[in-house]
Amino acid sequence: MTTRTAADLVLTLDLAVRQASGRPTRLRSRHGVRGGRVTAVSTAFTGEVEVAQLMLDAWPDQLAGLVKVPDIGPGPDSAPAPGLLLPWDLLVGTGAARARGRGDLYDALVARGAASCRADGDALDLLGCHEQLRRLHAATGRLRATGAGVRPDRGPRIGWVSWVLLGAHWYALTPTVVDHRPMVLVEPRRPADLGRTATVWLATVRR
Repeated sequence: MTTRTAADLVLTLDLAVRQASGRPTRLRSRHGVRGGRVTAVSTAFTGEVEVAQLMLDAWPDQLAGLVKVPDIGPGPDSAPAPGLLLPWDLLVGTGAARARGRGDLYDALVARGAASCRADGDALDLLGCHEQLRRLHAATGRLRATGAGVRPDRGPRIGWVSWVLLGAHWYALTPTVVDHRPMVLVEPRRPADLGRTATVWLATVRR
């Protein structure tokens, strides 16, 4: 009889990157951490499945490798403004309008929400808000990562991150609240930050 022991932490990654050729690269990877070992099961868009076993100290580098992109340098209009802060409903709503080809709705949403857009604490004008949204919606890659673990005395603990790829660099979409309104802060990230985040989640679960 086989005895199964629950993982301390389960990390799930969903990654989609559009290559320069236009072809997408998609990967779903699930990592179970138990003690000092990690079991990773990764499924590519092609259906190919890879199972890997590694030691815990090698895990952060392995995670960084999954989201590393060629250092081609950002395009001239790819990087968002420093300290960019946008209403969450504006980002989501304009994305949906763009996907449906509703340019009229897109413009109406920006006109209504532009007053709440900020960069480094300064208000953006209508054109500035349009430009920052254009850059975010032109992302060539997306990453979503969730972490879940269970402590008998405290129940489930869950972490969540969402990144977008602009040029050759990742940016986190971090939820926050300003004046009781849900907002999103756009912050630069490096591949190594994913491993650091996972390490923090694991430490939290084991605390």
